[in-house]
Amino acid sequence: LQVGNNSDGTLTISEGGQVNVGNYLAIGYRSTGTVNVDGSGSLLDAPAGIFIGLGDHGELNLNGGNASGGEMRVGFSSGASGETNSVTIGAGSTLTVDSAAVGLGSSGAITVNAGGRLESGNLSIRGTGTLEVTGAGAEVAVNGTGVELIIEGGGTVAVREGGSIAVGGDFIAVYTAATLTVGADS
Repeated sequence: LQVGNNSDGTLTISEGGQVNVGNYLAIGYRSTGTVNVDGSGSLLDAPAGIFIGLGDHGELNLNGGNASGGEMRVGFSSGASGETNSVTIGAGSTLTVDSAAVGLGSSGAITVNAGGRLESGNLSIRGTGTLEVTGAGAEVAVNGTGVELIIEGGGTVAVREGGSIAVGGDFIAVYTAATLTVGADS
């Protein structure tokens, strides 16, 4: 499924609706793409993967609904527009993926707000990638194997105002030019 392919596109899943993608989901493929999952019981499932920013700008917004997928890439292609490709997880929402990488070829950001949750195997924040975990009950759970949370090459992770990151495996790796901030403000 491609949202934003040769013309701008928006997919909104609401009021308990469910979309099960047989293959991968591309958001912002050749044009701007936006996917909104709104309200309790609403669900997006893309078992082959979720790719955001493949040639243009893409956004995934969870506003009370949930989403799941295989691998997730945010800021996938160097050809993506100058805008930041983004995932926003709001209160009452959970995004569950096998693995996630942010800022691979273009600017990417994941924001987990109060009451939101991201569950991933390995998680990599690179280049111009950012992860913000802000507010009471904002949670990131990383449950892969080996090096589970990698921050490198300019990647930035900030945990503030009651947000939390739990790493269940070996360790967190923070490499040169990367930033990990834990605290009220920064």
